[in-house]
Amino acid sequence: NVMLAGDAAHAMPPFLGQGANQGLQDGVLLGKLIRASDGTDLTPVADEFRKSRWLQTTQITLKSVFLGYLETGDGWLGTFRDNFFRFAGAVGLAEDGFLD
Repeated sequence: NVMLAGDAAHAMPPFLGQGANQGLQDGVLLGKLIRASDGTDLTPVADEFRKSRWLQTTQITLKSVFLGYLETGDGWLGTFRDNFFRFAGAVGLAEDGFLD
C-alpha cells in the first residue's frame, strides 16, 4: 500500500504559502488514522483520509489559484488589482492598515 501526502497528493500553487502546512496536516492525520487502525487493512484509513482532507485542500487550492491570477493575471482582475492598489495608496490604506 502507498499513500501520498502533501504536494504529492495535492499540488498547491505557491500564492498562499500553504504547501508545507498542508503536508504537515496530512502527516498528522495519517499518523492518527494509522495508529487508530488495526494495521492489517489500510483501505479504511485511506478512505477516511481522503474524506477528511478533500474539502480543505480543495478550498485552499482554489483560493491560491484565484490569488495567483489576481496577483499576476491580465484582464478585468488585473485591472481591478491595479486600481485597488492605486486607490489604497492614494487614501493611505496601506500605510494605516499594514505599516507600523
